[in-house]
Amino acid sequence: MSFPVLKDRGIPPRLPRKLPVNKGRFFLCFCLGVSLYLIPETVLWGQEEAYRVEEDGRFVQILRWKEQENILDYEVEIERRQAGGWETVLTERTGTAFCEVSLAAGTYRYRVRAYDLLERPGEAAEWVQFEVLLAEQPELLRFSPEVFYLDEKNLGAVTLWGRNLAPGLEVYLRPEGKPEDRIPADTVTVEDSGQEARVVFSPGLLRAGDYTILVVNQGGLKSSRGTFKILPGKSLDIQVSAEYTPLLLHGRLNDLFETVFFPLGFYGRLNLIPLKRDWRAPGIEFEASRYQLWIRKYSYEVHGQLAGGSIYSIYQRQFLNRRLAVTVYAGNGIYPLPAYHFFYPWGTMEPMAVLIPVISAGVSFQWITIDSVFMIGGVDFIHLFTSDASLPGYLRPFLGIGRHF
Repeated sequence: MSFPVLKDRGIPPRLPRKLPVNKGRFFLCFCLGVSLYLIPETVLWGQEEAYRVEEDGRFVQILRWKEQENILDYEVEIERRQAGGWETVLTERTGTAFCEVSLAAGTYRYRVRAYDLLERPGEAAEWVQFEVLLAEQPELLRFSPEVFYLDEKNLGAVTLWGRNLAPGLEVYLRPEGKPEDRIPADTVTVEDSGQEARVVFSPGLLRAGDYTILVVNQGGLKSSRGTFKILPGKSLDIQVSAEYTPLLLHGRLNDLFETVFFPLGFYGRLNLIPLKRDWRAPGIEFEASRYQLWIRKYSYEVHGQLAGGSIYSIYQRQFLNRRLAVTVYAGNGIYPLPAYHFFYPWGTMEPMAVLIPVISAGVSFQWITIDSVFMIGGVDFIHLFTSDASLPGYLRPFLGIGRHF
């Protein structure tokens, strides 16, 4: 690729960086046959900033060229493409080897002419064409996952959600307390909608600590959000949740209580899962629950409390970049039915207590909301081992909230 020079003076113009303009909503790119988006590393003869932002939010771009000796000043001419031709928008003399402009969106060209110490003009350089394109302010809204462990297999893969995430987006991890340090992403894939991007950082560059995620568009406009945590590896994922769970009686239990639905029930669970490898892992679950049973019949009332606990073998797998976890489980336990008694108009019977072994199986769904907090829902079936084979058990739908530790 060749660059135009001032034929009499041999002054090649410097290439500017990406230039956001018009209150941060446009950037500049040079066109040589096709649009070429220049990145900062392509700046020649130095790395000076190619734009600055005024206090009123206006962007000022700086066109630079190689300074020559024995030159009085330079004349810069900028034209804008209009219907049917080009229209001059700026002609300026400057004693420095740069020119500051602030342009609206459009297609432009410029050339430079040097004047010697006797104020004699040299031959103008060839026209250099460029475009000012829309570069909207990006906005990073959220990202997932928010926590990584250093010994995870998928360390470094992050999904971003936001607005105005355009192709050419640059993404960095910035350690908290060290704003000058940046870890660049290896790959950035932006969806056509501009609302989602998939990012991969090199695991070899990552260290335990708190980070802010920084996104920069081609115009240099930025947005950031934190905190993104990288933690040392852990041997166990602990999940604790509490849920509301009614009972849906099944089989002859319906006839016994003359109702199907008991609304008062609560469920707590503790999951212990080895660190997830490839987003899947077996584990163990401990659960405890309590229900209030109450019915009113024609001439009496029945009150009872059903409480118990079980131990399950579980298998959990995660989807959607670890936002969704599906767990299947099965196990056995003991469900006592204490203080089960009848109330009659003429008196109350002595309470009965029953101890019932059970087996159960079910499925649950976890949806990570913020940080390590998740919503959980699902259903399981409890089978009762009683002398009456016609009392098979009950269904337990549940919905609650939990947290990873």
